[in-house]
Amino acid sequence: MNPLISIVTVCFNAVNNIEETILSVISQSYENIEYIIIDGGSTDGTVDIIKKYESKIHYWISEPDQGVYDAMNKGINRATGKWINFMNAGDTFYSQNTLELCANLLNKERNIDVLYGNTILIYNNASYLAYPYRLNNLNNHMIFCHQSSLIKRELLENNLFNLEYKIAADYNQIKTLYKQGYKFHHINKPIAYYEAENGISSTRIKEQEIEYAKINHGNKSKKYYYSYIIIIIRHFIKKLTPKFFILKRKEKLLRKNPLLQKIQPLQNDK
Repeated sequence: MNPLISIVTVCFNAVNNIEETILSVISQSYENIEYIIIDGGSTDGTVDIIKKYESKIHYWISEPDQGVYDAMNKGINRATGKWINFMNAGDTFYSQNTLELCANLLNKERNIDVLYGNTILIYNNASYLAYPYRLNNLNNHMIFCHQSSLIKRELLENNLFNLEYKIAADYNQIKTLYKQGYKFHHINKPIAYYEAENGISSTRIKEQEIEYAKINHGNKSKKYYYSYIIIIIRHFIKKLTPKFFILKRKEKLLRKNPLLQKIQPLQNDK
């Protein structure tokens, strides 16, 4: 039996990219989908686009919230599917068959709690195929994009995003599930396209690193204070560095990262 999969899209003033995300979801070949959109009270025309497709959307709401993770919690509380995927505005599924592929695997492998795959990162007009880090790296940082994962709804309901964290609440949640011993399974297929250049965690790196330190060490420990000082000094130096050299360094790191493979524009969809 094909499980019901809830797709949650969170958005706010996303008139330029919400339609692409909606089309990516409603065009999936897998039919047992519940589609939920949580809008933060947009005023730029986003709601008009949502209304355009509301016959394909099972539930949507537009109201102020406390940020992206609060909106995602609303999606969790509204969802009824066995599995939840967060495909937020600007992100899209890799292909029309992505959810069907995932569902077939979940039907065969009954002991999976968190399914995660690869991601196509879009950065500086280039595409990179990004592979997740090893699971034990969850002790230090996030290892996959939440867009490229499906997680059992009951686990998310019992582990809502902690709103104390503005950048790394997804990491805190996934690390908690990992430490609780739930079964993670990697599917070696790309699941989603992610606009890495514009993502919150991509544009607020210092804040993300500080929140990682809080999650990993506790915000009252000596390790946290040492980490905090190092982070502040490193980013102060970076701030004094000309932007040209920072961009060059980012590109160099992308080339050297063994988990990233630069690819040509893909032909199958997008």
